[in-house]
Amino acid sequence: MNDIITPDFTNLDKSEERESKKNSQKKILIIKGLTEMRFMLKSLVSSLGYRHVDLETTRQGVLKAVMGKHYDIAFSNYNLGSSIDGQQILEVTRKTYALDHSTVFIMITADTAYENT
Repeated sequence: MNDIITPDFTNLDKSEERESKKNSQKKILIIKGLTEMRFMLKSLVSSLGYRHVDLETTRQGVLKAVMGKHYDIAFSNYNLGSSIDGQQILEVTRKTYALDHSTVFIMITADTAYENT
């Protein structure tokens, strides 16, 4: 019975703390039209330890935000319900170097139309 080894889980807590601290330094941009979805996504990333989260809804707001700050991660809805979509925002911000190429850009959509996939 003496050969049973109890695992030491104390290092897991420290690892989670380090990851949370690392996340807290990253800057997130959320580009969504629907208010409820913006705040749901903000709540989700905040629960993962991200503290610097900006919300934008318009092309002008997005461009102003990315010109003034470096973002590590950007979440964008594909269909923004305006004259520009998430794909066009990605293309414009990459071509003009407004959004750094190291920024992870994640496109989100609930649109099920075949033409948009």
